[in-house]
Amino acid sequence: MRPKILVVEDHPRREALRRGLLDTTGTFINQTGASVPRET
Repeated sequence: MRPKILVVEDHPRREALRRGLLDTTGTFINQTGASVPRET
């Protein structure tokens, strides 16, 4: 197993990572593929 690079502590981001919805900048990717800032 390779160690995870991103450390995610809050649940919404962890769920997004689990679904592959976060890009490398940590923003949510919506279904159209556009980058939108994460809402906290």
